Amino acid sequence: MTTPLCYTVIIPFFIALFLVGWIHPKLVKIALLKNIVDNPDARKLQRTPVPVLGGVAVFFGVVIAIGSMSAVVDCSGLPVVIMAMMAMLYTGTMDDILNLSPSLRFLIEIVVVLLLVFVGGYCINDFRGLWGIGPISSWYAVPLTVFATVGIINAINLMDGRIADNAGYQPIDVTIQEDGETAYFTSLPVKAMVQNIKDAGIPSALSYTAGSYVCNYLMYTLLYLIDRKYPNIRGGFIHVPYAMEQVVNKPLGTPSMDLHQIARGLEKAVEAVVKNDADLAVDMGTTH
Repeated sequence: MTTPLCYTVIIPFFIALFLVGWIHPKLVKIALLKNIVDNPDARKLQRTPVPVLGGVAVFFGVVIAIGSMSAVVDCSGLPVVIMAMMAMLYTGTMDDILNLSPSLRFLIEIVVVLLLVFVGGYCINDFRGLWGIGPISSWYAVPLTVFATVGIINAINLMDGRIADNAGYQPIDVTIQEDGETAYFTSLPVKAMVQNIKDAGIPSALSYTAGSYVCNYLMYTLLYLIDRKYPNIRGGFIHVPYAMEQVVNKPLGTPSMDLHQIARGLEKAVEAVVKNDADLAVDMGTTH
């Protein structure tokens, strides 16, 4: 018999909401009192210290809500999920306090996702007709799940050219900076930038990757310099389309935009950076 929705979603949701709302202010006070804060740096969005125990409040609320429904709902598949949540909570808190290296964070995230896949059975293995795709082999499903789960906005320490650049150079598996981190996070409020550009009537989209050659090289080098020499500034990468005059002899349908609109879009992007210390909490972004 199917368990009623009120037991699987509605009641646990309101239990978690109440508990998080009750304990979160208390944890924030403790974090500020004990200086358990995430300090701003080159790869962070905020400009002032932010308490880092909010995740503990969410974890507390979710676990109690799940436990309270265990008598009427089958929760046998959730222990591994709770273990994964604990691992990510611990990693995130330690990163905020100790600034863990990106490579260590990536490794932990990948291990946690693999735990969910192989122990919990959670995997993106069926598109259910989306794009005409149904079930897929585990050889594809596991890497896809890891990529989709661990994927983040970053620049990677790699040059791997799909095609040669204008000078004919095509690097393959070349490190950008030998002493650089595996990846750097953009420190810009990218979602707020995209939204501000759209609000001005100009098309804009967020990408979760700068590729693996020219665009990535520019972004990685900028963030590398910020990390090493200019920790108090923020940086990232914006890709703009061709000006309309540049596509006259290019294939039909090549993306382009009026130069005035491009300039106005960049102005709106900068405006959003100035007005937003933290990014918007909205669903946005693609992987291309």
